[in-house]
Amino acid sequence: MMRSLWFAGVLVPSTMLAASGCRPASECTGSSDCPTGQVCYYGGCVAPSADGGDVDGETDVAADDGVRPDVVGDDGGGGEDAREDGGESAVEGVPSEGTEEDDGDGPGDAVEDDATDVPPEIGEVVDVVDLGDWTAEALPACDGAWLGGHCWYAGVADQSCDAACATHGGCDLAGTRDYAGSGGTDAQCVAVLAALGFGSYPHQDWSNNDLGCHFAWGSWTYWSTAAPTTCAAAAPGGAAAVRMCACTE
Repeated sequence: MMRSLWFAGVLVPSTMLAASGCRPASECTGSSDCPTGQVCYYGGCVAPSADGGDVDGETDVAADDGVRPDVVGDDGGGGEDAREDGGESAVEGVPSEGTEEDDGDGPGDAVEDDATDVPPEIGEVVDVVDLGDWTAEALPACDGAWLGGHCWYAGVADQSCDAACATHGGCDLAGTRDYAGSGGTDAQCVAVLAALGFGSYPHQDWSNNDLGCHFAWGSWTYWSTAAPTTCAAAAPGGAAAVRMCACTE
């Protein structure tokens, strides 16, 4: 079967290449190194056929035509149908060379347009959030752990929250009972325990007293809901319970 190759826009039959006698590979590196009318093929200058004959059913095209055979019309003259839609070839996605004009929508234009989007200057304030009167000075004074809107302290063994908060403005029952005690949640009790340094101990979510959230027996933490948590409750004998107390300051 006769085969042909495309080279520099020229359909070159393999029989023609053989007949022309390829020269040593060092003779040319491009068609510009060859005499007029010849092309460089694998290092040798060869002359394309000028008889206009068919090769494998395809029409040969003159070297200066620059049109692929699959877009050439039946008349072999360059294919009017191939160019009737403004310079685009009949093969989808393969435009004819030298006929398409820049319509201003090319990639280069897109880059130029994007260049107008200049980022803000360094130090420029882009957006300002109005915090109103909420400042650090507006927060309640708390020397303990501020959590859940309450100021937390750990008492000492067998101490009530009334006693623990005596020097911190008094016991805050809304925190002691309703946040981490019987009216709160176990998760909130655990968070308070962690904030006050008792987070590494094993924990139980029940206990049969009114101490609320506390540490006892030197080894466990508890969330007690058996009775309503009070500020006055103190540890029963022997438990050495340390209560987690919310104080007003």
